[in-house]
Amino acid sequence: MATYRRLPTLLGTKDMVPLTQEAGRTMAEVGGELKEVVVATADTLSTMPGIVEGGVYLAGSGSTGLGATFVTLSAVYTSLMLTGALGQRLPRAFVEATIAKKDAADGVAAPYVPYETATRLPQFYLLWFGVMGNAIVGASIISCAKTLMSEIFGPSFPLVVDGAFAASFVAGLSVANLGGRLFWPSISDALGRRSTYITFGLLGVPLLLAMPTMNAMAVSGESTLPLWGFVASTSALVSCYGGLMGILPPYLNDLYGAKNATSIYGRVLTGWAASVAGGPILMTYLRDGSHAEQLAKLAERVDPAQFAEAFGAPVSEMATLSKANAVTIPRLLELLPEGTQNPSYMLYDSTLYTMAGVVGLACIANALVRPIPRKYFVSGRGGPPCRP
Repeated sequence: MATYRRLPTLLGTKDMVPLTQEAGRTMAEVGGELKEVVVATADTLSTMPGIVEGGVYLAGSGSTGLGATFVTLSAVYTSLMLTGALGQRLPRAFVEATIAKKDAADGVAAPYVPYETATRLPQFYLLWFGVMGNAIVGASIISCAKTLMSEIFGPSFPLVVDGAFAASFVAGLSVANLGGRLFWPSISDALGRRSTYITFGLLGVPLLLAMPTMNAMAVSGESTLPLWGFVASTSALVSCYGGLMGILPPYLNDLYGAKNATSIYGRVLTGWAASVAGGPILMTYLRDGSHAEQLAKLAERVDPAQFAEAFGAPVSEMATLSKANAVTIPRLLELLPEGTQNPSYMLYDSTLYTMAGVVGLACIANALVRPIPRKYFVSGRGGPPCRP
């Protein structure tokens, strides 16, 4: 993204550029006409990639480089996939015969649960919720990682948590995800699949409950220990997310038998899809609610006349101004006495507590999974149900 990024036009410092408010937007006169601008302050620089100087910037004059980056990644991905696909060839006949003979002796003859039966048993739905509940944390953290880091720790450690640090944090979570896919499956071989899934909950709930307190400890900015504690906690949670997906295929194989494990896997995987689709939406919804609450608390402490002068509208128009991003926490703090605490570290408290509850329920669901009774298995050669 840095290669394609284009910085916006700097009009000057806030003191040099006369600003007005129009329909909740900050405007400045440029070339004889009013145009929308964005005010970058010391508190918001960490959320603006590439911008290192506070001031008034012309809205729409720069580019994050996101679109061009995605086009490049798409081209690279397509090339790699085509190369891999063209490089695949059918095995030689004797290899096919060997594999078929081994399948007939080992896999096909083993008892299994038909997938039609599997979806009618409680184990399927308990496992589905267990996957969804555990995956929702990792999926949400990965999708919002940069915003999480910038909003929670940017105000307390502006010299440490900049755009590059937040990007490195995202890359580190990718490593944790990969590490979890390698580490947890090997642990599950000794501990057991179900026990490992329960371990995810026993590890995740305390970490999620402790993170709001850890975030609050960073407000003073005296020690970066809470910051690194947050990095370690999120990395552990994301590793569990990676392990969850790495363990699921053998878990289903152990539970239902080998023959239809792939079909059942596809159905259970809808739980993961639900977490990927719903997790970030839930996180954003809860964060927006906390953001509105903190804005209202700060606005109550601002002199109404000063508020109207700064934003061109009364406090009663807070919702409209906030939706247009004209009123932000950093801008309200500029109107309050120096030393007023920035509440950004609390924006994700409700999210973390909610996630802890979901992971706790997923842990209970995993604990309730029991071996499937033998009467639901059929013989590997398609015969009648196996005798108990």
